Amino acid sequence: MKVVEYLPLYGLIRNSDNIITLNGLTVQVKDLFINYPDFELTADQVDQLDTFDCSSLQNILQQIFVNDEIITSFLKNLLENYIKTGGSTEHWVRQTFHSVNNYSSKLRSIIELYLLNISHLVSYAQPDQANNKPVPHSVTRIVETDHPPQPVYDNLRDAFNSAAEYNLVMAILYENGYCSMGGTWQDYNNAWKSSIVSLIKWLSIQGFCKRSKLTPVEIQAICQNTFKTEKISLSTIYHISPSTKEFSHLIPFLKPGF
Repeated sequence: MKVVEYLPLYGLIRNSDNIITLNGLTVQVKDLFINYPDFELTADQVDQLDTFDCSSLQNILQQIFVNDEIITSFLKNLLENYIKTGGSTEHWVRQTFHSVNNYSSKLRSIIELYLLNISHLVSYAQPDQANNKPVPHSVTRIVETDHPPQPVYDNLRDAFNSAAEYNLVMAILYENGYCSMGGTWQDYNNAWKSSIVSLIKWLSIQGFCKRSKLTPVEIQAICQNTFKTEKISLSTIYHISPSTKEFSHLIPFLKPGF
């Protein structure tokens, strides 16, 4: 990838004083884009630029953090600029999610909520009805919609790697009073939402599921379809962390990964 082809997520490194080495020559990153557009970047150099860009965002957000509105407005502008230069909204949201643990808890909550809203308010590239061609990501727009994306897995059985593991886990949950023999959730204590969401996240992280991280939409559907619960909000699901201890004693054949 040439420098001119590199698209930073946030664009903040275009004014960065960070130093990068090009074939033994050290240059400031802000000069890289101006003076070396045809330089071929290695994978390590791309990773280094990504790190600089992410660090720049962290520094700026910490400096301007006064209230939710300021942070949300700043992130919105960064995303819109990324889209205008041809970037994918889905990629921007996913990569930004990966970096949220680097922030303070309050700032992280604001960023996570913004990203969660964006992930369900995005109109991704749709086919051109007349020409049957996809619309490029550069014209992707954020629009309000009452229809969040459909889950890949809408029940726990489909999300599991095998029927044998699924049946064993459900039997263990039944024997310990968490659900009925048919799967209906029964442990309705004051923190039942936290318990069931934490359980599903824990199972996926432990390797029972086909993916190590199920989406909030999938977890919402699993709660309703497998455990027959009421609808749990996506925001609630996102902010619940998988339990490190609560369920590990129930699954004897798999050691906790924490």
